[in-house]
Amino acid sequence: MKLASSYNRVNLLAGICILLITGLFYYRAISYILTSQLDKELKVEEREIIGSVKAKSKIPASTKFEDQQIIYTRTPLPSPRLFFNMEFDNQREMELGRELITNVQLQGENYQVAIILSRVESDDLIQIIFLITIVTAIVSLLILYLLNRFLLGKLWQPFYSTLAKIKNFQLQSPDFNFPISKIEEFTELNQVVQNMAARINTEFSDLKTFTENAAHELMTPVAVMRSKLDSLIQTDKLSQEQTELVSDIYQSVSKMARINHSLVLLVKIDNKLLQDIALIDLEQVIQDKLKEFQELATTRGLFFTINLSSVKVTMSRYLADILLNNLFTNAINHNHHGADINIELNENYLSFSNPALNDTGLTEKIFERFQKSSSSEGTGLGLTIVRQICTGLGYHLSYCFINKRHVFKINFHTS
Repeated sequence: MKLASSYNRVNLLAGICILLITGLFYYRAISYILTSQLDKELKVEEREIIGSVKAKSKIPASTKFEDQQIIYTRTPLPSPRLFFNMEFDNQREMELGRELITNVQLQGENYQVAIILSRVESDDLIQIIFLITIVTAIVSLLILYLLNRFLLGKLWQPFYSTLAKIKNFQLQSPDFNFPISKIEEFTELNQVVQNMAARINTEFSDLKTFTENAAHELMTPVAVMRSKLDSLIQTDKLSQEQTELVSDIYQSVSKMARINHSLVLLVKIDNKLLQDIALIDLEQVIQDKLKEFQELATTRGLFFTINLSSVKVTMSRYLADILLNNLFTNAINHNHHGADINIELNENYLSFSNPALNDTGLTEKIFERFQKSSSSEGTGLGLTIVRQICTGLGYHLSYCFINKRHVFKINFHTS
């Protein structure tokens, strides 16, 4: 959820809670004020009755009007003075009223006086005031929500602009041109991002230079070593044991060259330095690779089963070649004599599968650098390179062990 939406939701919930609490308090306050007003009217009526009894020395007759009733009742003892809400018959229907019970004395006798005033008008007034208040508050909340949504969108526009530039950040063009913001926090954020990008670019340039120099410098002595070892192997002066030792050294040097090449390739893939992007026919590329690896597969006693559809993807031709080379090599090297290699391609995925004697138990760890079996003669970087290529293209690479088969699947659609 976006920050603006979260803020609006919290603001709206808080507003509703405040509205309910203040509405209840407001209702109670209005009710108390109007009830106090009725009590004042009852006290005025009480004083008039007491004054009339003293002046005329007689108890007036009980009266019943639509909104007021006064009832006199002789009692042996004085009645306590009380105010309370009640229901009374106003000659048409029962309705709410406010009653005062008091007492007057005449010639030594006690008379209870019940003075009743209708609460209908007061309650109607309370409801109208409360309804108007609630409607006004709801409309205010709605207006506030819409204003917040509009104003926050404008207010956070510099942040979203900065975020978009960060998402599109590339080491090849690290400069940011942020619009000038009047908000201090956004200006500070933009400055921090610019400084960070500058540091990243400097460190990347240094690392790139070092990697390129190291790779270049390593290739020369490795090439010399391989050349010298070739010459040494071809001489007739070596014993069988010495020949085997030299062969082991030669293989180690060749492996070092492959590791060096793979690490340099990973750096280029990670930093998207391979820009020969084109629309390629993946089915045709796989068919070409089948021809290249057919002889090696036949030598190992392996055969291919294929199910290919015409699929075109946009990617680097060089990376497509590396991707398929590693998948073919992995399937051939980790297989046994007489087994098959199944290749399936459709618009949704590309999969390679081959039988295996045992489950590796590695799952996703199989794509980590230098993760390989003890019997493998590879560099342990092939599947890592495959994963990096897929990640750069937005594809999802997965591995599973099903029905005693290794299955590598590249899903072209990750959503």
